[in-house]
Amino acid sequence: MENKKNQETLLSFEAFVPVGEHEAYASSDIFNGLFRVDMETGNCTYLRSFPGENRNKERLHTKAVFTKNRIYFIPCSADGIDVYELDSREISRIPIRAVDKKKYSFYRPAHKFADAILYESWIYLICATYPAVIGLHVETGKLEYFNNWVPEEGFFFRKGVFAEKNTFYVPSANNNFVLQFDMQTQEGKLFRVGQHNQGCWSICRCGTDYWLAPKKPGAVLKWKPLTNEVTEYDNYPPGFCDNGFAFTKIYPYQDKVYLIPAHANMSLSVSILDGSMENGRLFEVEDKMQVGFMFTLGQKYYLMCVPEKGARTLERKYICLDISDNRTYPYAFRFTEGRKALGKELIEQQESDEIKESNVFGLEDLIETLADDTGQDKKEEWSIGALIYKEICKETD
Repeated sequence: MENKKNQETLLSFEAFVPVGEHEAYASSDIFNGLFRVDMETGNCTYLRSFPGENRNKERLHTKAVFTKNRIYFIPCSADGIDVYELDSREISRIPIRAVDKKKYSFYRPAHKFADAILYESWIYLICATYPAVIGLHVETGKLEYFNNWVPEEGFFFRKGVFAEKNTFYVPSANNNFVLQFDMQTQEGKLFRVGQHNQGCWSICRCGTDYWLAPKKPGAVLKWKPLTNEVTEYDNYPPGFCDNGFAFTKIYPYQDKVYLIPAHANMSLSVSILDGSMENGRLFEVEDKMQVGFMFTLGQKYYLMCVPEKGARTLERKYICLDISDNRTYPYAFRFTEGRKALGKELIEQQESDEIKESNVFGLEDLIETLADDTGQDKKEEWSIGALIYKEICKETD
């Protein structure tokens, strides 16, 4: 293990929301933890865990929505909607209806919801595999379930939602469905878009046309909802390879749409005039690199780039793409405060005699935490043991 004193601990978030000009709150993407974030520095303070969830559970939340001095954390793998009160600093949970897995075999508990939108007095939870769009009324806390559009064969919606006024659109990543949902009438309608569409990850609008980015190998689609007319473009530039999972996001810029790669070996630009395709050159795409779309703030997309599957946190790159000018720059969220509070929670809540070491909390962090109760002499003794342990690890690597 490397010494955490000499390295940064970087964090990643999907559920991230500003509550002021310089302050935001976020749910960790890699373990159960709520953080306060300094927007100017990227420094993060650990506050507490979310009650009722496993310590090591990943991707608890997919979106955070701030309204009326509360933050609503929308569940991805979490078992309910977590509500953080800024005044009291307490967390409560709004339970959601259990799913009949025999009836909805496509449902995945680790992928309940993909996104959420605040519209008037409602937060609409956009399903990933949960068999309903849920409306949460922020005044009463009442939940409404809208599922009369749900198909028997299922769907898999992701973060590639396009919303405008009272309507949102979201494509399915495992078939050719697109959901159109009217948040005013609270009605959903499904379209089948394209005969050869095996699944799309994201959708955007240019004029009266909607463009869809393929997940699985296939064409980029241009769709006219009024007539359900579809045009397919698959004249990819020389050297392009989709690597089985092509794109994670599509958006318009000037007279083109741009596609951010997921596992593909390049970003892409497509002319909205004639469908011609070129390397988008948004950022350098390394061999075997995987790009994850984390969250949006205004016109900025926050991405996480993993050199290859299983890469350590320190090897990842964090890129912010400003879609107003197509420029990119690095960003970082650093775990700087609250490590002892995390350590005390881990010790108090441990279910066995072992505490799992991770990139976020290591042996030296445990020693620092325990030293508060045992004194400096014991800390020095443990520190010597930690050095011996690290040397053994080096020899066995």
